[in-house]
Amino acid sequence: MWMSTCRYTLAMLTITALVKNTLLAPSIGMCREPDPEVLLQLQMDHIGSNTPHWTFWLIPEMEQMSRRLESIKKEFVNTRTTYLSGSRKCPTAANILEPECPKYYVIQHDPNRIPQNLIHVQCSCKKCLSRRESDLRSCQPVYAYTPVLRRTDCENEIYKYEYVIEAVPVSCICSLNVIKAGKYRPSPKMIL
Repeated sequence: MWMSTCRYTLAMLTITALVKNTLLAPSIGMCREPDPEVLLQLQMDHIGSNTPHWTFWLIPEMEQMSRRLESIKKEFVNTRTTYLSGSRKCPTAANILEPECPKYYVIQHDPNRIPQNLIHVQCSCKKCLSRRESDLRSCQPVYAYTPVLRRTDCENEIYKYEYVIEAVPVSCICSLNVIKAGKYRPSPKMIL
C-alpha cells in the first residue's frame, strides 16, 4: 500500500512539474495553453488502466492508428539538441574494450511536447570499430518508440494536445550496409 501511494505521489509530482514547464513554453500566434487541469486529465487518462501500455503501439495494426511526428504541422515541431555526455569523436584504433559502435548522449528539447526534454543517443562513428576493415558494416541507431503529448493545433485560441508516437534513438549497433552488400553478391552463374 505504501509503495503504491509513493508511486502515485511521484507520478502526480512529475505530471504537475511537466504541466508547469509547458505553461512557460512559447506561444504561436494568438494561441494559449489549455487549463492545467485539462492537460493533467489528458496525462492521467493515458496513465490509467484503461489505456494500453505504449509498447502495444508497436504492433503494425495499432501503429497505423497512431499519429507519428511526421504527421504534425511543422510549426508545432521545434526540436533542438544539446550535448550531454560521452565522446563525440570516433576512436582511431579499435580497442578490445571499446564497443563496436561507441555513442554519446544529447538532450533533445521541444517546447511543444510533454515531456519537453528527452535523452537521445548519437553514434560517434560512421563505420563499425573492428580489427577487420569492411565497407559492408556501419554504425546505425536503434530506436525505441514512445508516446508523448504534443501540440497539434490551435482551436478557439487554445492549443490542442494529442498523444503522438516518437522514435527515440537509444543505442548504436553495427549492422550490415545492405546497399553496399548487394554489390558483393555472387552472380547467379556462380551458384550451383
